[in-house]
Amino acid sequence: MIVYYDINDDLDQVAAHIDIRLRDWPGADLIDLANRGIQLIEERTEQGQDMHGRSFVAYSPQYAEFRRATGRQAERVDLLYEGHMRTNMTPKAGDGAAIIFFPDQTEGVKAMAHHEGTATISARPWFGFVPGTADMQALQAEALRLASNRLSAAE
Repeated sequence: MIVYYDINDDLDQVAAHIDIRLRDWPGADLIDLANRGIQLIEERTEQGQDMHGRSFVAYSPQYAEFRRATGRQAERVDLLYEGHMRTNMTPKAGDGAAIIFFPDQTEGVKAMAHHEGTATISARPWFGFVPGTADMQALQAEALRLASNRLSAAE
């Protein structure tokens, strides 16, 4: 079956016309999809935006001063100090799902603290995707591209 669509169509509507059953996808495709997700999260976070596309809550004045004193920028929240947390995001495929996770427990706890907030850290929801956002549309487009490649290879 060949599917044609206008790039301006809503990606959800397009995807509804293609039988994309992730559980049948090869693990390599699922890992490619998870890697694209990691790339989108990193790009958005570097720009100082949360998963909803909003600017992150500013660093506290004390933490901003600490960052400046250690040679880091403090004007834009990017959740990057040494880079351990963000570089620990890892893709995997499992049960028909593209999964992004933190294999190092310390980095996972740190990621959750930034995402949900703590008594001393403002909540900055950064890890994930929200329907209707540009990131989600980019992820859906990648899924469609991978599905299209699989259909083309099957012909």
